[in-house]
Amino acid sequence: MGIRHERSTWAVGAVGIEVAELPADTEGEELMLTVTQDGERALEIDGRPTAVLAPALEEAAGGRFEAYVLRATRLDGRLWEIGLDPL
Repeated sequence: MGIRHERSTWAVGAVGIEVAELPADTEGEELMLTVTQDGERALEIDGRPTAVLAPALEEAAGGRFEAYVLRATRLDGRLWEIGLDPL
């Protein structure tokens, strides 16, 4: 993002994102995986609950938290922006 301060002076900023590559057959544009402390898993694809398993999403979480919510938004093809929050 850039903002012009004066005729030839700009301020530029950027925010880093985490990107993961998921399998080509991953459905939807937005995914949300919730894993609870007792190991229960719930996946939503485009806001709809599904019984589909999501090992690639769990792999993207990388074991950083025991319980978490992982949100993924498709960027292009197999590339997804990942957001991970502990529970």
